[in-house]
Amino acid sequence: MFPVLIILASAFRDQEGAIALAQFSDKFFDRSVWGLDCLGSTLRCGVAWNTLILAIAVGFGATALGLAFALVATRTGRRFAGTVRVLAVLPIITPPFVIGLALILLFGRSGSVTALLADWLGIAPSRWIYGWPGILIAQVLAFTPIAFWFWSGSSRPSAPRSKRLRRRSGPGAG
Repeated sequence: MFPVLIILASAFRDQEGAIALAQFSDKFFDRSVWGLDCLGSTLRCGVAWNTLILAIAVGFGATALGLAFALVATRTGRRFAGTVRVLAVLPIITPPFVIGLALILLFGRSGSVTALLADWLGIAPSRWIYGWPGILIAQVLAFTPIAFWFWSGSSRPSAPRSKRLRRRSGPGAG
């Protein structure tokens, strides 16, 4: 906690160590942070907008993948339920760097999937995994277990007794 506080305090100081709120304001509201150049040109958006777009994409992706896992685990045959539950929880019990390392070993420039795609389909190896798509994939895989546990609790079939009670009460009841 102490190193983080030192870094935050240094944001409000200039090179000599004096408090400089104007310098902080210049850095915080800089075009590289809040710029919207990507909307009207080939330049990139600021860091804040890229982060917001990434967060929204991760939220939708993790929610959709978590819902898919939950529906498979709760609504399909019990044969796959145990396997799906283990696969969905695996990112929680592994250290975060393991997901990143696995993605790099699979999709990096000399990764196994990249090598197969290059050999079989002639797709040239690239560094796409080290940019925005790689961060998106890693974050979606990291947050899918949370969405899975949320959706698995709410997508379980109703108890047989409550189904009978609903049938007995008729369409106009309740």
